[in-house]
Amino acid sequence: MSESLVESTSFPTAEGNAGTTGVETGATAVAATVLTRPEREDHGRSTSRQVIYFLTVVWFVPLIMWFPAYTQYVLARRCSALMATGEATSCGSSVVSASAAQWSTWCLSTCNLCGALSALALGKLADRYGRRPMLMFNAGSQVFGSLGLLLVVLFEGPLPLLLPFFFLNGLGGGTPVFTALSMGVLADEARD
Repeated sequence: MSESLVESTSFPTAEGNAGTTGVETGATAVAATVLTRPEREDHGRSTSRQVIYFLTVVWFVPLIMWFPAYTQYVLARRCSALMATGEATSCGSSVVSASAAQWSTWCLSTCNLCGALSALALGKLADRYGRRPMLMFNAGSQVFGSLGLLLVVLFEGPLPLLLPFFFLNGLGGGTPVFTALSMGVLADEARD
């Protein structure tokens, strides 16, 4: 849609009459110069910044809040498992720390490997369907994956149950895809 602004300017002519700018056809002067200014069509873009800020909070705050709890949970689970088998005598031993580090490595590797592979597909899908739907998919996988991880930690589920939720976190492409898509959405908004 466009909004038309009509500007009419009077100026004195050689005969002393007031004339107007415009296009003259024969003896008649068209007394208007039409200036068009495209009306800003938002299509929801005015809220893109707020959505990006919200998703950033949804993305990073759970990581900051639950990651220490996750680390303590893995240490406690490995400690109880190794103490039950007699492989460790105390929870502060290097055996427990090494076992917890191995579990964390498996979990984070699952997330990162899945994220690296899905980033390629998400880039193609973003070109085809747009950046916003892929950004929402990315954020949704983060939210549901983090929620699942939180539930496993809160209800003290078994450690292997963490792997599918780390996979779900990685399915959205992780932080690199989130950053690229959100910057792309903001760049699109700035161009419009």
